Amino acid sequence: LGLFLIGLTVFTAVPFLGNYTLTEELVLVNTKDIHREKMAEILAPMYGQEYGSNFSFLSAFGENFNTYNDNLKAQQHWDQVIWDDYGFALSKAAASSPVRENPWLWLGLSIGLAVLGG
Repeated sequence: LGLFLIGLTVFTAVPFLGNYTLTEELVLVNTKDIHREKMAEILAPMYGQEYGSNFSFLSAFGENFNTYNDNLKAQQHWDQVIWDDYGFALSKAAASSPVRENPWLWLGLSIGLAVLGG
């Protein structure tokens, strides 16, 4: 029972481990050619800041990205609005965590211990 509870605890904690730091290089690599320059400009306030969770990173991303798009929509410049959602791709690229560095270890600690305890 103890091994199962440890495995379940590790499994629950894994999504919350790590930090997110965005750089201009990550934005340029993970966006389409037609959006690269504009996205690099829109997300410039986020460069170099460290976010402690995926939620805070995506919140800051949404504030910058949605403000830009909302202004264009209000002015009815529909051809300039960025309709693609880069939130997932950029958060995945900006992540740095022990889970990303050693995925098999964390898989073993979470699922492996839970199965062994079961």
